[in-house]
Amino acid sequence: MSVHFGLGHPGALRLAGMALAEAIRPRPPARFREWLPDNIVLVDGPKKGELWALEDAPYLGEIADCLSLEHPCN
Repeated sequence: MSVHFGLGHPGALRLAGMALAEAIRPRPPARFREWLPDNIVLVDGPKKGELWALEDAPYLGEIADCLSLEHPCN
């Protein structure tokens, strides 16, 4: 199978390149505080196996903010 990139449609290669660039563009980084509830599963305690929630440990929100790459101390 061969692919021919002729001049059948002016701008087709540019359009395909723009679509590819948009598809592979990295997402902006999420704040660590926002990332935690979707990615941390508790391993013990009464909520074992459930996702972590800020409401269960509100004091950890500020700690998570300090660990974020965007925090001034980093």
